Amino acid sequence: MGSITENIHLPIDVIASFNTLEEIRPLYFRLENQEHERITLQIEDVLTHKEMKLAGIRVIKYYCRAQMEGELHYCELVYHIDKHVWKLQSIE
Repeated sequence: MGSITENIHLPIDVIASFNTLEEIRPLYFRLENQEHERITLQIEDVLTHKEMKLAGIRVIKYYCRAQMEGELHYCELVYHIDKHVWKLQSIE
């Protein structure tokens, strides 16, 4: 399997839950590796999240622990509130 770090800062597919308190919680995200295979990671835990502005753009930044093929990875996901777009900021 190829590296997934090539996809940093690119839009990703996310499945998230929304509750009655207007909170968003990412559950899964999907990206493409160097071989153009679709990889799905299950988010085990959202460790922190914070609404902020990046270059004047309203976002919610999530620091999560996700599982892929039995291995845990730490990642930062960014949700662009006005555009409804998710991006992968980093993954370890």
